[in-house]
Amino acid sequence: MKTEIANEFSRILRSWLTPDVMENVIDLNQSEDDSHVCHSHDFCDANEAMSAAFERAVGRPSWLPSQVDEGLCTDVDVTTDMDLWNSAWDIAKDTAFTPAVTTTCPCGSCLPVPIVDHGFDVCGVECPDCGRMSTGGNGRTGIVDGWITAKSAAQSQAAFEAQQFDVDMNEWYGRGNW
Repeated sequence: MKTEIANEFSRILRSWLTPDVMENVIDLNQSEDDSHVCHSHDFCDANEAMSAAFERAVGRPSWLPSQVDEGLCTDVDVTTDMDLWNSAWDIAKDTAFTPAVTTTCPCGSCLPVPIVDHGFDVCGVECPDCGRMSTGGNGRTGIVDGWITAKSAAQSQAAFEAQQFDVDMNEWYGRGNW
């Protein structure tokens, strides 16, 4: 569960902060001597991001100490949630706030989305089961929204090469080299 929370937290932070700011957060965290400090707080209310991540991943808000007094949970509940919260934060920091992202191919296979330059290569997913390739999506979130079959990709590549040949021939003949 802590990995799911960490992934969601990382996704939320990356959606709230620009790539340059994220790079700054990562650099500041790497040079920080105190392991309890996270510089994401310098740029946003990172506790709100973690709270949202916790709720999305766990399906409920994290328990707070004040809720023990209200009889809504126990001290053990609060401690368990805070341990999850802190572990997830550590995982997110240790992975430079880069969530593991997967996508589902139309054939049903679950595939990892490659990470590139603080984003995701939404055009770089290939399914080993059916041969489909991803064709696009959101590079910030890693959501893939297009697929092409291997046969269609081969046809597209052949058409491109034929057009390139025509361009080369036009250039050749256009110069009077015939």
